[in-house]
Amino acid sequence: MRENMVNALKDLCNKKGTILCEIENFIIENKLTREEISIAGILILKWCVDERLVIFSDRRKNHKLEAVLKNLPLMFELFLKYGLEPNYIYDGDSMHGKIKYLGSEIAPEVLKILMEAGGDANLIEDGESIFESLDFDVMFDVVELDNNELFRAEVLCWFVLIGYGGRISNGTEPVTMLNGYTKEVFKEYDGLDYEIEFLQSDWIMNIRNKYTGEEVAFL
Repeated sequence: MRENMVNALKDLCNKKGTILCEIENFIIENKLTREEISIAGILILKWCVDERLVIFSDRRKNHKLEAVLKNLPLMFELFLKYGLEPNYIYDGDSMHGKIKYLGSEIAPEVLKILMEAGGDANLIEDGESIFESLDFDVMFDVVELDNNELFRAEVLCWFVLIGYGGRISNGTEPVTMLNGYTKEVFKEYDGLDYEIEFLQSDWIMNIRNKYTGEEVAFL
């Protein structure tokens, strides 16, 4: 692995104003390997998450980050074209594990791209299942982050992983399906909406078809 090439690709992708043809030309001219592209993908997402945490802490806007986030779906489709491995793990990190922390509507879109390319919804990262980790985050964050942008991004990523086979290791179903729907419906996460109802010390999440209002599942 050529660390200098990986870092150069990461820096190019994280540069405001970079266009996809520049990234593609860099990959071709430098003959980047599947491993190098996969590591760069992880590092780009790590950079985005680190920048997002700064925004949450000081409430400032980061126009460079917003530009990079907007570019991520097409960028990762390009990486896949040149051999990116969706389930690659580098230094204990995976792409799946970083995406859930992006706190952006782009997050589930990028995650779905990786799932469609063979991503494992139950990938083990640092000894823990990606799905179970996100499932815990959703359950834990309901009270604190209801209707918050970060929480919504978590929920939509959770929907995507459910749709692509995310499961609880003890056999518990992540949601109860209704009205003849199967978990396949969660693949089309952008056609779903959710509502959280608080009941004394407990809560329920109702998941509906955004367009018809029909109940799809509940938690």
